Amino acid sequence: MMNNQISDEYISVSKAEELTGIPNATLKRYVLNHSEFIQFKKQGREYRIKVTELEKLKLIRKLYNEGLKKEAVHERLVAEGIPVTIIVNESEDKSLVFVNEELTELKKMLKMQMEFNQHLLQELHELKQMVNRKEAEMIQELRNSMKQAKDEAMKVLQEAAASKEKRSWFSRLFKR
Repeated sequence: MMNNQISDEYISVSKAEELTGIPNATLKRYVLNHSEFIQFKKQGREYRIKVTELEKLKLIRKLYNEGLKKEAVHERLVAEGIPVTIIVNESEDKSLVFVNEELTELKKMLKMQMEFNQHLLQELHELKQMVNRKEAEMIQELRNSMKQAKDEAMKVLQEAAASKEKRSWFSRLFKR
């Protein structure tokens, strides 16, 4: 519990200077130039840096000491997978939105959506198979009905032809 309190603590730039050995003005410049990577808040005219960000500030210092420029430092921070923080203003109250947390949540939601879509596709496939079976059954029934109707029609024609041949000699004589 105590460790969690420390990680949620914000310190002054002067205190961060003591802990990191990075000059005060340089720390402020890093905070302003790389604000999307560093969790901080501004209270009046003073910047306060989250304790957990001190290692990031040391990394930024190291990258600048290697001769990298602002854009190259930014690219390296991205490549290192340093979480990006976006400051959102909500009616004068500034709150931090952690992009990595939001992305993780979005990934979870996307995974759930993909699973749901997969389930729907499976049900659709099963429904399509069922419709195809029913359609095949109906076509077969229609063919059977047509065959039966044809057979009955042929039977009637054969009976009519047979009855015509069975007419008496008298009716054949008068062709009626």
